[in-house]
Amino acid sequence: MQKHLKTIKINEMNPLAELATFSKYAAGEGIVLLKNNDVLPLKDKNIAVFGRIQFNYYKSGTGSGGLVNVRHVPSIIEAFVNDPNVSVNMKIYDVYKRWVEENPFDSGNGQWASEPWNQQEMLLATSLIQNASRESDIAIVVIGRTAGEDKDNKPTKGSYYLTDEELSLLKDVTAHFKKTIVVLNVGNAMDLSFMDKFKIDGLVFAWHGGQYGALALKDVLVGYKSPSGKLPMTLVNDLNSEPAHSNFGHKSQVIYEEDIYVGYRYFETFNKSAVRYPFGFGLTYSEFKIKPISFDMDDKIITFKIEVKNTGKHRAKEVVQIYLNAPQGSLGKPSMVLAAFAKTRELEPKENQIIEIKIDLYNLASFDDIGHVFKSSFVLEKGVYKFYVGNSSRHHTQYGEIEVLDNIITQLSREISAPIQPFKRIKPDKNYQIIYEDVPLRTTNYNETIEHHIPKEIPSNTSNISLLDVYKHKHTMDEFIGSLEIDQLIELTRGEGMSSPKVTPGTASAFGGVTDELLEKGIPIACAADGPSGIRMDSGFYASSLPNGIALASSFDLNMVETLYQLLGKEMKAYHIDLILGPGMNILRHPLNGRNFEYYSEDPLLTGHMASSAVIGLQKEGVTGTLKHLFANNQETDRFNVDAVVSERALREIYLRGFEIAVKVGKARAIMTSYNPVNSLWTASHFEVNSLLLRDEWGFDGILVTDWWAKMNDFNGPGDVKNTKAMIISQNDLYMVISDAKSNSNHDNSKESYLNGSLKKSHLQRVAKNILNFLLKTPAFSRMHQLEFMPSKNRRTYWFKYDAKDMKLPLIEELLINDQKSVINPLIFNHQIDKIDTIKHNKLKVYIHKNKQHAIAVKSNTYDTNIYYFNTKNFETSNINLVDLNLFSKMDYPICGIKPWEPLNIDFKTGLRDIKSI
Repeated sequence: MQKHLKTIKINEMNPLAELATFSKYAAGEGIVLLKNNDVLPLKDKNIAVFGRIQFNYYKSGTGSGGLVNVRHVPSIIEAFVNDPNVSVNMKIYDVYKRWVEENPFDSGNGQWASEPWNQQEMLLATSLIQNASRESDIAIVVIGRTAGEDKDNKPTKGSYYLTDEELSLLKDVTAHFKKTIVVLNVGNAMDLSFMDKFKIDGLVFAWHGGQYGALALKDVLVGYKSPSGKLPMTLVNDLNSEPAHSNFGHKSQVIYEEDIYVGYRYFETFNKSAVRYPFGFGLTYSEFKIKPISFDMDDKIITFKIEVKNTGKHRAKEVVQIYLNAPQGSLGKPSMVLAAFAKTRELEPKENQIIEIKIDLYNLASFDDIGHVFKSSFVLEKGVYKFYVGNSSRHHTQYGEIEVLDNIITQLSREISAPIQPFKRIKPDKNYQIIYEDVPLRTTNYNETIEHHIPKEIPSNTSNISLLDVYKHKHTMDEFIGSLEIDQLIELTRGEGMSSPKVTPGTASAFGGVTDELLEKGIPIACAADGPSGIRMDSGFYASSLPNGIALASSFDLNMVETLYQLLGKEMKAYHIDLILGPGMNILRHPLNGRNFEYYSEDPLLTGHMASSAVIGLQKEGVTGTLKHLFANNQETDRFNVDAVVSERALREIYLRGFEIAVKVGKARAIMTSYNPVNSLWTASHFEVNSLLLRDEWGFDGILVTDWWAKMNDFNGPGDVKNTKAMIISQNDLYMVISDAKSNSNHDNSKESYLNGSLKKSHLQRVAKNILNFLLKTPAFSRMHQLEFMPSKNRRTYWFKYDAKDMKLPLIEELLINDQKSVINPLIFNHQIDKIDTIKHNKLKVYIHKNKQHAIAVKSNTYDTNIYYFNTKNFETSNINLVDLNLFSKMDYPICGIKPWEPLNIDFKTGLRDIKSI
């Protein structure tokens, strides 16, 4: 696979076809099968598909984490109709098609966050369903939900719960069909109580799989590949049992009473009966036996060897998960904590694989914010540490244990972001019953700490030095910074946007050399763009839409995510983008968070390693990602102001841990702070976290940027978008965004603070050094100075280590099409050909549709399976999702995105919402 990645040629200002292809593969890896009562796979079955989302596949959530412009999105139903191995009930298809044409997709009123989280559903006559059940073996009911930035889900029908129309549809379908499958095209958890009300034989979480997610879903359901995804969160019977439920969605303040007991940590410790499907759970079409065969410890490195055997009848993959049960001690611990995981290659029936996993015992330590062992430090309390090996937080066997004879301090730290408001948090007693304890409060003086950490000023000079001179080692970075004037230092901290004309049209920001004076100093203008699921450009430029974060986390496949983001890095370079604003990695604290689709998991270990893989992949191509949102940003309600009141221990073990892993393992070079305050300090100006923790303790050497139009504050002061003084002192380097850095269009207080002495020149020099060191490593710097760009190679460290499979996806480079030798791009899954009579290739399963217009080729090797499509029609202009792709040619004025760099002309006489065919 890697040798083929090196041959990819990028096409400037155009999407990367190979990325779209691999995104389809990635979407399939994250699909989670939760129930299968002898109904899947669907090969050679007659099916009837219900639900309007079959025509309107949700590729992503909304807001900056979605909204990637794509040429088209295949629908679930068209994917089935074109498949050679499934017979679709066309009567039901025609009824839905006519209804969807008359009831088009509702995308809101065009304002931000106005999209409805569900779409209107059609009520079908019972007689129609009854007749369909006589013609088709199996019913598939597709239910969809979206959500996104600035608007949380709600505990109402049409959001977390099914609508009356959806319940009525399920009632009628399950009453008449012998077998029913429910497919959830969603970005988050939702209520599953319908599983208790109706006879449902199959349940699939398809997630939001990106542009080609519907095709990946169909491939898995038909059986070309077995599902292998696992739940990255716990699914409960009743929303009210969620540990954060009474402390979610409030304005002004949210108290994190559940502390470290988030998700499965809570349920496995206190309330097992509340769980419908546990964390880490997911079925395949096969069965596996997971057998630990050895457990050793050398120094503090624990080594497991585990045999995984496919005992079923289908090729499939399994995810091995290792959990820790730590002694309760004085601190109290969850009964189960994920310690490591690894995904097998695709195993044949009766085939086995030996996996070796190494775990650093010290990474399993707990944070002592009280002082039971040693205050504000990570400790291993004495006692027996038991390990459990299996394939979910509920399904495992105990294997291996270590007795720690005395308390061990594994890492000394300091008090950082302790709360100032008293509250109580839960913890277990020795019998795992809930008790409460007072949370330790702040004992240090925040302002005094800042005063004790004023950096040393770099001497000024009047030399005419360029940043290129620093690159060529003619001058030091300090000498260059000493040559910058105060105004230049301040202007360097201001990012311009959104949609700055100085960078790729429609992107999120321009930063660096945003003034003429900075440009003259050889400082490049770098470009940042949304977002976690692909490049979002408001200019209308097309890009590749990736599976959302929750879908990728469900794959539990770190190597796959790394390869996916390496390809995204290539597409970023095609658009001259240096920095993608993602991955999103906030913890799934509560199912109603509107942005959960962007994020990975309720577990910080899985979150941190997923983000690390994304960043490693991007940095292989010389670009990078921006970890977001630092930190405790776990709801959209009142997101600019809501104060997260949370203990130091919960911050260190849950809400900051994923970021720590991504910095130490992924060598992340950029982080975005969040909108909200934590323990009364807005994160964009949080000195203790942004300086003392990230840079001094974790060794982070990149840049910090604010979220767009964020607030900052001084200790006990109000949040203010103009208080960039506090931002700069904290080493949050860049304020995003303003319209003009030179004129200080945001009227920030940096200059006046410098003049009155509250902001030191050395503070400005310190953030300038962070920004300039970052810019030196960007493609923007190489383009500006016409240098050959050579990505730096970071040495990767490990939180845990396993003998991972490489991406050895089976590829086809040539085959016989209609008895003619044909060479194809092996990294493109879809190929258009004139006609389809025969397709042949060694060790290739080929299925040709009876209409001779579609064919599917399935190739497997000892590692994996890959699926290719062949069509006689242009795949991207086929009539899918009922979009009239000739619309633009019919209009007097194009709306957007016809050709790169084409001037934008808008006809304001026609409201976009009135164009029913979109």
